[in-house]
Amino acid sequence: MKKKFKRDYIILEYRDINFRNKERVVPKAYAKVEVNNGNFTIALYVENLRFVKEGYRVLAIDNKNEVIELGVINLSEQGKGEYTFNLDNDEIDIKAIAILHEDNIPLIGFKGAKIDNYEEILLNSDKEENEESKEDEEYYYTEYEYVEVDEYKEYETTEEVALKEKAYEEVPREYKNIEKVYIKDDVINEEIQESKYMPGILLMPRQIKKGLKNFKEVKPFKYDYIKRSRWWKIDINPMTLCGYSMPNLGYVNSLNYTMYSDSIMQSYKYRHYLFGVQYDDYNRRKYYVYAVPGKKNEQPDKGLTGFTKYQCCDDKDESLGYWLCFIECKSRKILK
Repeated sequence: MKKKFKRDYIILEYRDINFRNKERVVPKAYAKVEVNNGNFTIALYVENLRFVKEGYRVLAIDNKNEVIELGVINLSEQGKGEYTFNLDNDEIDIKAIAILHEDNIPLIGFKGAKIDNYEEILLNSDKEENEESKEDEEYYYTEYEYVEVDEYKEYETTEEVALKEKAYEEVPREYKNIEKVYIKDDVINEEIQESKYMPGILLMPRQIKKGLKNFKEVKPFKYDYIKRSRWWKIDINPMTLCGYSMPNLGYVNSLNYTMYSDSIMQSYKYRHYLFGVQYDDYNRRKYYVYAVPGKKNEQPDKGLTGFTKYQCCDDKDESLGYWLCFIECKSRKILK
């Protein structure tokens, strides 16, 4: 069988001069994209880019105009840095690589023709990860907070009907195509006062939801130890271990600037890990949570990679449970 080999170079040019590290010296970077016998690596080299403490996000655009999150690159105070990203799919056709900081695109490069709407592709993808962008998100509805009714007859008093109508009027216009979803009478008064959105709408970015669709939602803890949270059991395969986008475990490695950690080996040992989302009292995403199975004496990397909280599955046997790593949804920083 003939071995597959391909190598491309992508030159990244500056798009925002405000990110230069020195006056009169423009930022520059180049990427080496290489496929070698099933291994797909992207080596990125950056010079003269302004140092930022949190580092820069690196994104790629493929031939279908889909965005691939590659991870984070950190630079020295001299504005230099290099990093290697690994992908598990050697069939991906990379058309562009960009370096982002918040809503800015300091550098971007293309393989072949320029993608005219690259800003729209990159920034719209970013909005799907932002809980404030309501139009680009999909929603889950929890059964215990909603009930379908055909008529108002389930509401016994005129006052209750009026409260339901008031709640529905407060729903943003884009949600109102969801018919016959009303609030239970036992939560109307409390929830209308506490939130400007319909209680029970749990925001979930489309990109993460897409990554979770092949995995089973579970309730790993006997009691509600982690308040207002949902969990998925992620089975082990090369992508879930090494992929650099959520819910893949490699995303934690990218935040820690490391290729390997105990969390990878421990998840492989137990053949799974958990991905969770914890919500605040107003149903807004607060933390993404990675949970690695193990015993209390098996703390991954002694807590250095963010797995600092241990939670057993029940109150009867504390020998088995999960080590948890919390990531703030807005800042994308590990809570330590």
